[in-house]
Amino acid sequence: LTAEGPGADVAISSELVNRRPLPAASRDPRLSEGFAQRVLQPTGSRCEGQRVVMGYRTQRSGLLLGCGMDHVHASERPFHAAAQCEDDFAAVSFRGTLGPGGTIRIHKYLSYHYSKAGSPSQILSDTARTLDRAAETGFDPISEQQRTEVARFWQGADVTIEDSNTRIQQVLRWNLF
Repeated sequence: LTAEGPGADVAISSELVNRRPLPAASRDPRLSEGFAQRVLQPTGSRCEGQRVVMGYRTQRSGLLLGCGMDHVHASERPFHAAAQCEDDFAAVSFRGTLGPGGTIRIHKYLSYHYSKAGSPSQILSDTARTLDRAAETGFDPISEQQRTEVARFWQGADVTIEDSNTRIQQVLRWNLF
């Protein structure tokens, strides 16, 4: 984020939300069929610095799920970061002031793990360890690895139209899956 003009007071909220299922009965044909009961049961959460990790167990299958996010931020001026966790909502908020042309850059890392076996505390720890590795590796190497993986995927999965322009090729890719 870059401040235009004389500077600005800034508040940024980075959130992780477990949305409750839609009602089971709906007359709106655009909506998929809902669930009669809650699908994900909270099993715990952790808030540490600029990181939050949330755990759930699926109602029917008992599958454990861990979801987490961590942040690394940089700015010319100090910014205050605070995390909050609830059963279905977690947020890391950043507050500060940017001078004229000042910037704040936030890298947000996301992780999830799932397991049929194990414990809720183990799935939270596994999710946190993945966030540790991501933050240690840094955004640029992860981004480059992702570009390489996507390019390799398209080498084996792409369908091309001879003599087509870039836009037609992009439309085809979006509609393959």
